[in-house]
Formats: sequence, structure tokens, C-alpha cells
Amino acid sequence: MKYLTLFILSLSIFGSQAQITITSSDMPNIGDKLRFSISDTLLGIDAQPTGTNYTWDFSFLNWLSQDVDTFLGSTQWSLSYQFAFGPFGNPSSYALKGTAIDSLGSISIDEYLDFFRETSGKYQQTGFGMTLSGLPIPVVFDTNDVIYRFPMNFGNIDSSISSWKLTLPIYYGSLRKRYNEVDGWGSLTTPYGTFDVLRIKSDIFSTDTIGLDSVNGFTVVLPQQIEYKWLGKGQGIPLLTIIAQVIANDTFVTSITYRDSNRIPESAIPELAAESIQVYPNPAHDLVTIVLHPSVNIEQLQLFDIHGKRMKIEPLSSSIIRNGYMLNVSEFRPGIYLLQYTDESLRAYKKLIIY
Repeated sequence: MKYLTLFILSLSIFGSQAQITITSSDMPNIGDKLRFSISDTLLGIDAQPTGTNYTWDFSFLNWLSQDVDTFLGSTQWSLSYQFAFGPFGNPSSYALKGTAIDSLGSISIDEYLDFFRETSGKYQQTGFGMTLSGLPIPVVFDTNDVIYRFPMNFGNIDSSISSWKLTLPIYYGSLRKRYNEVDGWGSLTTPYGTFDVLRIKSDIFSTDTIGLDSVNGFTVVLPQQIEYKWLGKGQGIPLLTIIAQVIANDTFVTSITYRDSNRIPESAIPELAAESIQVYPNPAHDLVTIVLHPSVNIEQLQLFDIHGKRMKIEPLSSSIIRNGYMLNVSEFRPGIYLLQYTDESLRAYKKLIIY
């Protein structure tokens, strides 16, 4: 009986450390709404360490904001998208709805969608679409971006070349080379929990062309991008994604997101922000006035972009902000930002739009 107990115990220990295999069944489904958190990129994270039966501990990650990936079936697409990404176009399984919307000068982007095709052998992006001032514009890839190949196991190596072009009214084209390597497996811990995972590293090299057409224009070689993704069984989206750029042989983390549960009831966020601080004008272009409620004491203000990158930090006294503080945002590109204000017991956010 003693040996049987030891045998069962050993099976449970080694079984929990066994390498997993990722297949198409672990990808998203139509109708999925998968929440993730955006973390601070200034934590000094080194995403490179990996190996077999490796333990990644990212339990220290702190969330700055949260978002939800929503996957839409073809019945929820506009007619132009159904034509472009339906059976007679570049067939796609679903669209991923984006929630962070920027603008292009005087042209507003009302909606942004990424389109994907999922088969038993591949997970690939087929294109994207954006609604510009009420008009849906599909951009169909000439060659698809193969993000994953299945079944995915440790040691797998693959590559793909994708491209697309758009004339609106000038020509804009993009060529992307992706090199994937499943370079680790083991256990990942984040604030969301502990999971058995595969780690895939993607090196991405992109070149954009801008001009009157594909011939009469100039090319821009973008910085090398590295994507580190930790995939678990049945999760739909990566449990952790760290994106970095290589500039002058130095690597800089630009984005950290991880699968997560709802951290703060959505109904509580605007009430808390409205009661504690006023920010105007919002949207803003150059100067923002910030006024603190008399009952709240804070130690500093921080401004983050939608990817969690800290753009500005202001160590200010509460008395200064109560009288009205002018924050200059003219140096930042148009987009959605998060204004974070904290003291010893409070961390609250206010969304700020810069145009």
C-alpha cells in the first residue's frame, strides 16, 4: 500500500510538469469576451529567460487598466467586411474588436477590427478593417500573417511573410517577416493564477512603403519587434504577452498584457474618478486643468498610454492640485491615455483623450 501511494504521488508530481501541446481548440471562439490587464512597462522585466520545465514567476505584475477582447462572427460584420473576409474574399473565422481608438487628423476611427482564420493547422491574420468617419474600410492581406502553426510543441520553428496595401488617397504598403520559435515550456504564474504553458518567441521585421504607388514612394524600415507569448490550454488568448523593440542593439519592453479576471467593478470606476478629481478639457490638445476634491489627498500623478507605458510622472502636493494644476500634454501623440493618481491607500484612474 505504501508503494502504491508513492507511485500515485509520483505520477501526480511528474504529470503536472509534463509538456503541453497547443492546438486550434485552444484558440478563441465566436462570442468569446476575454478580459486582460495592461501592466506597467517600467518594472525592469527581462522576458528572455526560458527553458524546459521552466518556472516563470510574474506574480508581481500590477494592473494599470483592463480591456476585453471580443470575437465577432460574420453575422456581426458590415456588408463590406462580409464580402472582403467571407467565402469569396479572404475567408476568415472571426474578427477581434478593438476598443482603443485613435484618430487620423480630422478623420475619426469609429471602429477597428482584426480578422483571423483558424484551421486545424494554422492561426493566421487575414487582414483588418477600420470605420473611417462612418465608412468601413477593409484591408485584405495579400499573404496572411501565420501567427501559430498546430500542433504546437516545444522546439517547433517556423516562419511566414505577410503583406498588405492601402490607397487612401496615397499608397501605403507593409511587408512583415515573422520568425517563430517555441523556446520553452513549464509553469507560469501571474496575478491571474498558475498554469502549464508553452512559450513562443516571435521575431518580427517590418518594412513600410509610402508614396503615390508601390514604385514611386519611399520605404521605412521599422525597428525589430519581439513578441514573447505564454499559451495555456483552453485560454483563447495568451496568458501573458510581452512585446519589446530592438533599437540600436538595445531591447526595450513596450507592452505587457496578461489574461485576468475583473479587478474593479466597472460601475465603480467612473464614480470614484468623478468624486475625487476633475480633468478638463477632455478631449484635450495642449493644456489640461486638474482639480482635486477637498476630501482626497494624493502624492503623485502619472500618465500612461493605452499599452501601459508610463509617459509622465508628477510628484505634486494635494494643495497645489486643489487650486488647479495645468498639465501640458502637447508633446504626446493623439490617442487614449490613463491619468493615475495615488496615495498610500488609493489608486484611481481617469481616462484622458488627446487629439
